[in-house]
Amino acid sequence: MPWQRPSSSAPHRGLAHRHPRLAHVPAPWANAPAFLADVPGWFALDRTAGQRTALYVAAEKDTLRRMFTEWLADLGIPVLVVRGFGSQSYVDVVRARTARDPRPAVLL
Repeated sequence: MPWQRPSSSAPHRGLAHRHPRLAHVPAPWANAPAFLADVPGWFALDRTAGQRTALYVAAEKDTLRRMFTEWLADLGIPVLVVRGFGSQSYVDVVRARTARDPRPAVLL
């Protein structure tokens, strides 16, 4: 029997569910009703709307990403993982995100 996505999982969880050093491929849904059952779990309000600053939390190691994202996801606080060095493409992503937000950014 092929592996099926649990109906309670969000799309960003379990991407490397079997072999974390191989390609990270999202697991498919078993059928359209299973997909539709997961969709409401993706909705989230911007919990930081109305705050004076845009708060970001940075982690040096990817091993801390899961811990920080589990702690901060309900608060809407983004987690940046730098993996010990900065790449220009990641810098561009973060710069674009902060440029779209009129609030000053604070990095912890």
